[in-house]
Amino acid sequence: MLMLLFSVGEERYAIQSHHVVEIVPKVHLKEIPHVPPYIMGMLNFRGEPVPIVDICKLLKDRPTSSQYHSRIIVLKITTKEKGDCLFGILAEKVTETANYNPEDFFSGGVELKDTPYLQGVLTEGKEEIRYIAIKKIFEMVKDSLFSL
Repeated sequence: MLMLLFSVGEERYAIQSHHVVEIVPKVHLKEIPHVPPYIMGMLNFRGEPVPIVDICKLLKDRPTSSQYHSRIIVLKITTKEKGDCLFGILAEKVTETANYNPEDFFSGGVELKDTPYLQGVLTEGKEEIRYIAIKKIFEMVKDSLFSL
């Protein structure tokens, strides 16, 4: 399965590419009042408002750096209640893809209550790549950002 890779500092992460609608440059976002600190704001994506999660703020409690390789990944999740919902994540070093299966990532039977979106780790050479379940991030933000 094709996965999109990105970084948070020196750590690498992977998400399933079938959720990816488009990768866009980091642009100015409209602020959303009274949301968790990891919500960056709202992107006007082809006339549709799309909430953006700062993945670095969510994972490491620091904002994503403003580098050339920092990108907004627009994602689509389909729900029974509303159908297709768009949201995005802002991440660093959004530069490559790789073929992995979610089963390739070893969880060790550990699921952290505060980070259910972290689904396991795969070791490739000396590098560790963590798998992020996009649906789990969507579950975290849907109640405050989407009226279902």
